[in-house]
Amino acid sequence: MALAKSSTTRPTMVYSLVVSFLVLAIMCSTLPSCHASNEVKCKPLDPCDDAGCKTICAGTGMPFASPFCKETHPPLCCCIG
Repeated sequence: MALAKSSTTRPTMVYSLVVSFLVLAIMCSTLPSCHASNEVKCKPLDPCDDAGCKTICAGTGMPFASPFCKETHPPLCCCIG
């Protein structure tokens, strides 16, 4: 509240707030951590096992592997990154 009791005018405070929100919005729109940037790629996996799926995903540079052995036909390995 020190800003409100100083000699700063109300339009100056409003302008400062608008500029700070604008800067925050620009920063968030340019940083990848602000976006849900999950990409999913699925490949057929035969034989379907967890180790084989992890190997496929590690080879593509995607950190998370999810094998769908019984749920899909043909069995799939989905990599999430």
